Amino acid sequence: MNKPEAIALCHEQAGPGENLHLEGRACLGAQRLARLPAALKFSVLFTSGRLPDRVGKSTKNLLMRPFTLLVCVGLVAVSAHAQTSRIVLQGTGGPTVHTEIAAAVAAAQPGDRLYLSGGIFLLTGPMVVDKPLHFIGAGIHPDSSGVTGTTTIGTTGGSSAHFQVTTPASGSTFTGIIFNPTGNVVYGTSEGDDDPTGLVFHRCEFKSNMYLGFAEGATSSSPFDECIILGDLHGRASHEVDNRSILTCGNNNGFSP
Repeated sequence: MNKPEAIALCHEQAGPGENLHLEGRACLGAQRLARLPAALKFSVLFTSGRLPDRVGKSTKNLLMRPFTLLVCVGLVAVSAHAQTSRIVLQGTGGPTVHTEIAAAVAAAQPGDRLYLSGGIFLLTGPMVVDKPLHFIGAGIHPDSSGVTGTTTIGTTGGSSAHFQVTTPASGSTFTGIIFNPTGNVVYGTSEGDDDPTGLVFHRCEFKSNMYLGFAEGATSSSPFDECIILGDLHGRASHEVDNRSILTCGNNNGFSP
């Protein structure tokens, strides 16, 4: 229906003394709206965005449904960010759900996968990974994790609260995680266990300094694929490969094979 036809229909069906006006193709008049075809009623909703006070209850309920749906969608999006962060541990047995990363790592068996939701997973004191595990986060960039939020692993407890990966954890992988301990990311807890090999970091971000060995002369190896390294990087004579990564650190002492 074009605009002249809409105007003619409005005036044809107008009630006595009823003031009429047209917005877009929507004919707004309380008495007349109740008598208009359903298609034109929807035109009132979507073209003008106005709902006369005297419209019948059933019509109001019908016209308000799209707005109710939008509100519900908004609440779902908000509640998704407000939910408690979870870790799903998938191993040889059935999956288990944890809220504390220390408990999830303790319960994991070598080769298990830990799926981390968006959120911040904090551990008081250092966090030590001492067996081969696979950590999969929700992502590090808002564009790719808008619904769940980014995944961050952090520690509290001062400069000695490191995120540490030891030699027995060789073969571990980390995907889509922000590392932000109050200490550093360190390979090993001593010179005796600072040679993990085959570690893979994919699309991770490091906000703290990194030491790819507890002491100089380490023989660890790890590729960093599409990662962001913000802190200083100290290779400790280890083997390191940066593939399509961003390094903004002021001190880069990494070594590649």
